[in-house]
Amino acid sequence: IFIKLGCEITILFLIITFFISNIALVINACMSKKIKIICDDLEYNLEMTEDKTILELALEHDIDAPYSCQGGICSTCLAKLNKGTVQMDNNQILTDDEVEDGYILSCQARPTSDELEVNYDEV
Repeated sequence: IFIKLGCEITILFLIITFFISNIALVINACMSKKIKIICDDLEYNLEMTEDKTILELALEHDIDAPYSCQGGICSTCLAKLNKGTVQMDNNQILTDDEVEDGYILSCQARPTSDELEVNYDEV
């Protein structure tokens, strides 16, 4: 949005807008998210403070989560999202109905809610 009130005001408005939007991104990224992962009949209660996928979090904690391509095209990392919301970076395999039913590709799924429950055993 540009305001025709002079160059200084326009630049100041753009700087303030940029600053506020970046603060929101930093706050969201720094907030701790509670992630429960169920895999091989074991429950793992984890916290995530960085922007990463569910699979990256699982592998960092030595959880034996299934995966192969890590590109969102093979569905080996398929899991059921029982609680919370995620955004998938790429999805070449799941239908809209499957996504609506809670299925996710954990290699592409990044948490967008404060609490998640992901179950690899339900697929």
